[in-house]
Amino acid sequence: MITKPRRPRPSLSQNPRLNQVFSSLNLNYRPQESSTIDAQAFCAIGSQRVDEVQPNDSLPIWKRGMDISIVILALPIVVMLSAAVYCWIQAVSPGNVLFRQKRIGRFGKPFSIYKFRSMQVGASVDVHELHVEHLIKTNHPMTKLDMIGDTRLIRGGFLIRTSGLDELPQLINVLRGEMSLVGPRPCLQKEFELYQDHQRQRFLVQPGVTGQWQVNRSISTTFSEMVAMDEDYVVNHSPLLDFKIIFKTPIALLRQLKLCIRSGVRGGFGRVLPSQAEPPLSQCIFDLSMNTASQTTD
Repeated sequence: MITKPRRPRPSLSQNPRLNQVFSSLNLNYRPQESSTIDAQAFCAIGSQRVDEVQPNDSLPIWKRGMDISIVILALPIVVMLSAAVYCWIQAVSPGNVLFRQKRIGRFGKPFSIYKFRSMQVGASVDVHELHVEHLIKTNHPMTKLDMIGDTRLIRGGFLIRTSGLDELPQLINVLRGEMSLVGPRPCLQKEFELYQDHQRQRFLVQPGVTGQWQVNRSISTTFSEMVAMDEDYVVNHSPLLDFKIIFKTPIALLRQLKLCIRSGVRGGFGRVLPSQAEPPLSQCIFDLSMNTASQTTD
């Protein structure tokens, strides 16, 4: 069997255009001589090369057209589901229904992402940031806090999150061109700063509501494996691949919901039990994530 020789991986510092993009955004990005990135293998957009891409370039015509068309076709269902989620959140947790948060998008550019609020008003985000930082640094399986038992959730918040209903408002980001239906998940600023130089090629495409990692991951998928899936999408994204990922997304959500229920997470439409609230999640997050990671490898 004849194998195709791998293309040489030039140093990131040899790509001045890419360096200029990240440095101009002031995101603490400092390319090093030892860092490598496959600049030639990045998926071309039309006839463009990655060193010709501009920070304000729009999406490929086929991708933008697909995003808008699917959102319009799904609008009646989206409106009904959104109305139901809106009424539920208002009933069980007075306060803002929509949650807005800064995320990092294409070329490392910050933008505001929209989600339905599934947590108590004023819930700390430090717990999630510590959890993600721990998973990245240790490369343990990407265990969600929902599977551990997140006491910050409102009544029914577990179902809203695991079913993906909390992400319906991100279709606003899709219509605004800040996101696509399919692409790498937009990360937090602190998470972005933990990425190594060679892992940042995932930011050369528009972030997505769903993606390769969401539909292909397993309970043991690590951070480095997630990045590898995103890099594969950067290189190989196409209309056919996007359709496949969109088709697989509901199946993946059902699988995730089933997994969370089987893991013993309680509180769905009921209140969080006292035993779940002690000790505070912020104090035991590393132990919980370590225990969950060890269970997945046994």
